[in-house]
Amino acid sequence: MLYLNNINLYNPLILIKNNENDQSGKILNLKYKYNYSHDVVDFKNRNTVSFSGQKLSKALEYIQEVKNRYEAKGFKPNSFDDFNLYKLDGLLEGTVFDGISMEDFSSLCSSIENIILIRGCSNGCIHCLASAKPFKQGVTGEVGTIIWEDFKNLTDSINEIQKRLEFNPFGKYKKEFLPFHDSDPMSLKSYDNTGNPHNITEAVKYFYDKTEMPFHITTAGWDKEEGWVQKAAEELVENTLKISDSITAVMISVHPFHKYMSKSIEFEKASKKVENIGKKDLLEEKSQQYRQKYVDRMANVLKTFLPLFKENKASINLLYAPYHTNKSEYNPEVSIQLFKEIFDKLKKICKPEEFSNQDKQNFLNNWVKINQIAANGRAKIFFNQSEILNQQNFYVNKEVSIDVNGEVIRIISPQYMYLPTGIRLNYTTKGKNSHLT
Repeated sequence: MLYLNNINLYNPLILIKNNENDQSGKILNLKYKYNYSHDVVDFKNRNTVSFSGQKLSKALEYIQEVKNRYEAKGFKPNSFDDFNLYKLDGLLEGTVFDGISMEDFSSLCSSIENIILIRGCSNGCIHCLASAKPFKQGVTGEVGTIIWEDFKNLTDSINEIQKRLEFNPFGKYKKEFLPFHDSDPMSLKSYDNTGNPHNITEAVKYFYDKTEMPFHITTAGWDKEEGWVQKAAEELVENTLKISDSITAVMISVHPFHKYMSKSIEFEKASKKVENIGKKDLLEEKSQQYRQKYVDRMANVLKTFLPLFKENKASINLLYAPYHTNKSEYNPEVSIQLFKEIFDKLKKICKPEEFSNQDKQNFLNNWVKINQIAANGRAKIFFNQSEILNQQNFYVNKEVSIDVNGEVIRIISPQYMYLPTGIRLNYTTKGKNSHLT
């Protein structure tokens, strides 16, 4: 009996994909489902059986046949488990997925995590688990930000395939998509063919309008002087208040690892090593300037997203290094004190009607999550070797991402190894490389 992509095409009982295997390869936790669209195929003479080369019209006829069979039983097909993938050949015609086998497309639908819109980050956080590098401008043969037409074509293609199938092939598996990996999505500036730029809010809105699937936004903030990002954040708040389901949440990272804070800590440590009063005062002043710059930055970020906090659509991820590290300047107490300073600044810059006493109490009680950083990426400096190895063996991320150039890559976590799958979508930048870290 032949199994293709974990689907038994011979028996009317089909195996649901992604069953667990033990170390010997034996399948565990078998789950069965009756396939009303079952086609018996004689694989003893498999060369005589071929569904390859079918065009879109033939695939649509087959979808309707399956739908009719299911409806006769009081059901509706709602995933690729309900179909013979060979007979769906042609379904992807005319989309950015055209040329990809149905087996690969089905696997992509069930395992995609990121639709990456931008590569590279300017925050320079020393705990970065993805070891993100600064964004590179104008590198010949490389692309760091998705072209707006490519993003629209991807979104429109998902929408078109939804219409052809009459169900969402991604929807059974995905509750949200992450539009980033080693970047901050708030910094997105995607240009279209006419030279007009588009921000993250436009991307969120377009994607949700077409697919009814949300993005999850994580940000380490921005400087208020970055007008493009500030405008994008304000628009994101406005759009989310109108269309709540367009994002699952905005997660705001607050921590002493940002480049401003690491500079502050660096100057503070240096001041303790000098005896000259004048030089000591100068170093302490620089340390305080960088610290205040970070406090002001994050207070503005929290104020901008305050309406989303009130709707439980935003939260804070307060990060720290483990207690036992010899870098005590990054321990939990330091992070908590830093947040208190940011919170005090937030109260000062908000009007009473913007941030009531009840809002403040709810903010402190419900919206602060405190987490230890992970032992991978640049954060390895905070852990000993045994902890790093334990972290790497903790889990392996089997999900995949669509990169800014349309390449489908597997990101093995927490080691953060980038493995090509050999699958590329039909982006206009298909022949270029992305800024892999």
